[in-house]
Amino acid sequence: NLLRQCLSKVKAGKLGAKVLPAQMVSLILSDVIDNPLQFIASGPTIAQSLDIKLLQTIIEKYSPKLKEPLPSPVSAALESAIQIGSVSCPFVDNCIQNVLIGSNTMAIEAASAAAKYCGYDVIVLSQTVQGEAKEVGR
Repeated sequence: NLLRQCLSKVKAGKLGAKVLPAQMVSLILSDVIDNPLQFIASGPTIAQSLDIKLLQTIIEKYSPKLKEPLPSPVSAALESAIQIGSVSCPFVDNCIQNVLIGSNTMAIEAASAAAKYCGYDVIVLSQTVQGEAKEVGR
């Protein structure tokens, strides 16, 4: 995700930066457990700092394994992110209102209420199950 955020023109708050100084309301649907906004769709309207050491570690680890060197625009974007120490504009948070309008928890609660209304006994075993459905459904 870190590399994709560095290379994307919209992830990691860069979409929000494009509307500055205008105000923006971002309506967010989440399928991420606990709803950390910076991870939902890679946080296009959330300003994010950059873990420079992790980025450098990833580049150092995987660059030698590539059959060809990284294209120059990719290298330039990564170097720029490392120098700046951020992948987005820090002022994004001042101009954007992020509103979570749907999540796994909200869906579970609504389904549970509807089932109870229909007369079913409902037991929610977990709201934090994650993994491949064919594996965790066993």
